[in-house]
Amino acid sequence: MANADQPFGFMPIGTTDGSDYHGKLVQVQFLAADTTAVYIGDFVTASANGANTTGTIPAVKLATAGTNNPVMGALVSLTPDFTDEGTLTTKYRVASSVRTGFVTAGTQVLYVAQEDSDSSNLAAADMNLNVNMANTAGSTITGQSAQEIDSNSKATGATLQLRLHHLYDVPGNAIGTNANWVVSVNRSDQVLAGAGI
Repeated sequence: MANADQPFGFMPIGTTDGSDYHGKLVQVQFLAADTTAVYIGDFVTASANGANTTGTIPAVKLATAGTNNPVMGALVSLTPDFTDEGTLTTKYRVASSVRTGFVTAGTQVLYVAQEDSDSSNLAAADMNLNVNMANTAGSTITGQSAQEIDSNSKATGATLQLRLHHLYDVPGNAIGTNANWVVSVNRSDQVLAGAGI
């Protein structure tokens, strides 16, 4: 049975040291100067603008796909802005809007994501290589990310964005087109990266 083509971004599922993932998150803010929409499950990175106006919450933006581009973590949720009733129903961060949210952070978090399989598929032999993410806009209806793993990017380079761990072991998921894989952040905006094996 073929894998379904249903990208959902990057979903935290565990930690690299085998301990349970307890949902620890970092509060962040998207600033009005940021003109790109962000969806639940999107990877974000630190913004050059630093922090919110009081300096108490770090500012982030959508992470750029590709080698050398750092990642902080995945957007997990957004908080309502009670000055605008629209944010009570809007399930994603609208471009050029100030919005507070929560992200995972660090290189210890494991995520599951779909590979894009645009011209090749990942294989069992690719485990422990590094890969980049592929950035596609999410759904304005569901608020869900459409980011994926860039299958073509697999290599040993230390500056690729993600470390490929293994196939996600659930029924209905098999190596091949649109497979779901477990990854962690390799090119972090907070720590140094290492080469793939």
